[in-house]
Amino acid sequence: MDTVRLQGFHYRDGDYEDLPVVTVVGAGGIGARIVPTLVKMMSPVLEAQGLGHLREGGAVVPRTIYVIDPDEVVERNIYRQPFIKSDVGKPKAEVIAKRYAFYPYVKVIPVVGRVEDHKAELAQSRIVIGAVDGVSPRKAIRDVISSPPPYQEYPTPRVWIDAGNDEDRGQVMLEGWAIGQMMEGSPMRCLHLKGLEEFPHLVEGEDEETEGCGLRIDTQTPCTNTLAAALVLSRVHTLLHGGVLGSLGCRFSLMGGVQEVRGKATRGQYEVIHFSPEGV
Repeated sequence: MDTVRLQGFHYRDGDYEDLPVVTVVGAGGIGARIVPTLVKMMSPVLEAQGLGHLREGGAVVPRTIYVIDPDEVVERNIYRQPFIKSDVGKPKAEVIAKRYAFYPYVKVIPVVGRVEDHKAELAQSRIVIGAVDGVSPRKAIRDVISSPPPYQEYPTPRVWIDAGNDEDRGQVMLEGWAIGQMMEGSPMRCLHLKGLEEFPHLVEGEDEETEGCGLRIDTQTPCTNTLAAALVLSRVHTLLHGGVLGSLGCRFSLMGGVQEVRGKATRGQYEVIHFSPEGV
């Protein structure tokens, strides 16, 4: 079994254009818990590295987080999702963006609509966080992320971190393109990550006729959503700090803990590479 180590992003000499635009798709039970910490993570990282902004005529240009969601807050959301009664009737994306608009180095931009209609934001992003519960939005994300990234002097990573859960368990998996090596000291290569092949039902077939997890009286618990968000954020942290990931994701449950999932990637056109958690 090959041991594959994924490298996080490394910024080149304060190059502003090399900074990650991050898009969060879904502002419900998981997504709305991700954004507050994501903003707090990105702001000091960018400030410490002198990368959070450019000054053009004295103006500060912050880095961007897009939040995409088509739904409005309804009353039943406030019992599980991080909204309050005064948010009812307002678009979730706008509520979250306004709540975290005061950080100087990060600009949170709301996009009210379906991700299927807003692929341009995904195409700008180096990290896409999927916190959706349907096949259709996942297909839309995969359509963009599966395209090879720009390759000039070096390959540009583009990673999709997908999260989902039911009552007390779920998964967090990576897809997209990243820089990796077969073992410590070996050459770095561009790898096509295919984590969701471990969970084909999430990206195949059609969505069922349901109200969605934000509207139905569901059984998901805040603890499950919070654990999913924390597992996503830990991977974002590793990517932002140029750390190493040794797997393409994990399964988790409230009672059973976290189990790493090997997953697979391809190098070149045909060669299949299996990830091993022992590579962490």
